[in-house]
Amino acid sequence: MTRPRNVLAEGDAAAWPASTLSDHRPYRAIEPIFQLVYTSTFAPGRITSARTALDTITATSRERNIAAAVSGCLIFDGQTFVHILEGPVRSVQVVFNRIRRDRRHRALVFIGSRASDRRSFTDRPLLGILQPGVFAEAGLSEDLESRKLRGETALALAERLATTGEPVS
Repeated sequence: MTRPRNVLAEGDAAAWPASTLSDHRPYRAIEPIFQLVYTSTFAPGRITSARTALDTITATSRERNIAAAVSGCLIFDGQTFVHILEGPVRSVQVVFNRIRRDRRHRALVFIGSRASDRRSFTDRPLLGILQPGVFAEAGLSEDLESRKLRGETALALAERLATTGEPVS
């Protein structure tokens, strides 16, 4: 079996805050980067506030993502999630399977995945962005409803929001 050519350069790992790198070997290792995109609909349950839901999800997920060497961005408009996960392929698969079992998500739709030569969200294990109307403003409402959203479109939106959006934390 040959190793994929797309690898995380050693210098990219330094972009993670020191506190997340201290005892986590996976961030220091040179491993292929795998990006996965999915959408889902929020299932309120006990938590009905969009901000509280996103705060809860990101707080829990950050701890797990650090341990799994996974980073990403979770965009939430109050009803729909678009989530980009990135990291070693096995770690991303494990995280995605855990999310699939999470009762806060329903109507989960896998959008796509790809190998990448770099992480798009190296600054945090999970960037959470709450922006009501974000998908409509970006002209993506119809794509989300018809399940035609492309992974590249979702990733481009997430990268733009990561630099201009209003992260929860």
